[in-house]
Amino acid sequence: AYVELGKLSDEKKAIAADFIAVQLSEESRPTAFRLDSLWALSYMGDPRSMKLCTDVLSDENPNLVQAACHILSLHRTQFAESKLIDLLQHPI
Repeated sequence: AYVELGKLSDEKKAIAADFIAVQLSEESRPTAFRLDSLWALSYMGDPRSMKLCTDVLSDENPNLVQAACHILSLHRTQFAESKLIDLLQHPI
């Protein structure tokens, strides 16, 4: 089903990304649900979706941050570079 997201028109991707972003931002949702939302964004691959994935780098959930790092590295997302560097320099 994720692959189908990449085939949507730009207009439909924007609508889907906004809907998925709301689902992803609800911290009361189970981690697995939020991870699925994050991966759905990654399959869209458009700049808006990648920006939303970048926003997850500052999430409190380390599982989501790790998945976002993986997604952004797969897509070679340039605008995420500074946030990724900040993560590397962050004291654990």
